[in-house]
Amino acid sequence: MPFDFQSAKVLIFDKKSVPLLLNLEPRSNSIMLEFTKNFTTLAQPPAAVTLAAAIIMGNSATLQSRVNANNSTTEVSFEYGTTSGYGLTVTTSISPIDGYTDIHVNAGIHDLIPGTTYHFRVKAGNSAGTTYGEDMTFTTLNIPMVSTAAVHQ
Repeated sequence: MPFDFQSAKVLIFDKKSVPLLLNLEPRSNSIMLEFTKNFTTLAQPPAAVTLAAAIIMGNSATLQSRVNANNSTTEVSFEYGTTSGYGLTVTTSISPIDGYTDIHVNAGIHDLIPGTTYHFRVKAGNSAGTTYGEDMTFTTLNIPMVSTAAVHQ
């Protein structure tokens, strides 16, 4: 069955996630394939999802997220604090990131108050915009106060 079309353009990616434009044009009952490597794609804001905190202790925790940079260099950090107004920021373990795949990023936070609820969210920004993950919470462990008394004999 012969193909009946004027032309088609297909965007494909090489092994290094470099976009290639494939032009399909019928020529004398055949198809001409033309690879064009030099073209511009518009940047897209990153995708960012806040994940549950891990390794929650009395005065520390690990904040986690999943971020896709959408092939634009993306800075990733967490906002956190005792209210949803946050107030504190920490850069993730790997930042900036790049590429088209979801990357698990985390950050350790310290000097927290035992028995306290904290709010946090991921923040990912590139040249196309900034994306915030959903607000999540965790509560640090209560560290019992231990006192020692002198033993009298």
